[in-house]
Amino acid sequence: MRIRTSVIFLFMFIHVLNAITFRAEVPAGTKECYIVGINDDWVNFIQMIPAGNNIFEITITNITDHPGAIQYCSGPGWDYEEVDINGHGVAHYWQPMNTVGQWKSLYEPADIIHYQLYCKQDLNYYELNNYGEQKEVRTVQYPDDNNSFIQVLAWKEPIVSAGNKSLDYTKVSVQDNRIILNDFSGLLHVYSSVGELLQVDDVTGSFLSRPLNKGCYFLIADQFRTKILILE
Repeated sequence: MRIRTSVIFLFMFIHVLNAITFRAEVPAGTKECYIVGINDDWVNFIQMIPAGNNIFEITITNITDHPGAIQYCSGPGWDYEEVDINGHGVAHYWQPMNTVGQWKSLYEPADIIHYQLYCKQDLNYYELNNYGEQKEVRTVQYPDDNNSFIQVLAWKEPIVSAGNKSLDYTKVSVQDNRIILNDFSGLLHVYSSVGELLQVDDVTGSFLSRPLNKGCYFLIADQFRTKILILE
């Protein structure tokens, strides 16, 4: 009896997991860049890291050596995907550098401002928390929180009255990131939201602050104290 022996070879294709760096050159003015489609995940938008002039990059671990199609977006959603001249989404495959032509819309990330409250132009007169300690740093996000209600539990020291004369707000304005106060005479202090003294002027007639960044500022004089917001 003849015995026939058959040898069967089983071939298995194994995708090796690697770390791959994706780099994208994006249109000027792009503030953030996201990548989507990693390992065929079209739900999670992964934020990339700025890496130079209009360049974003990210290194992804646990990815196959043939990662497949991906897309770039200027924000964490499909409203911000890259599109072609016909408005259709654009897919990319890994290259040393991908180039993004245009966005469906440009994502504008919110600005976050950190601040602390004081009832007097002195860092010892701070706001207290529930434990009688200095209140943790507060945050506000613009433009989402352009109107915020602030509730203070207590101050470390009693509030000292600033007089009974109120400020005429028609005399206050902001132009080119400078605070303008008209028809005022007296000593005027400008403080940051964390109590840092920024400017002191003995004013006669009109006051013009130095250029200021976006944020919350306090004008304090013998007659009044008030808060000014610079939003641009």
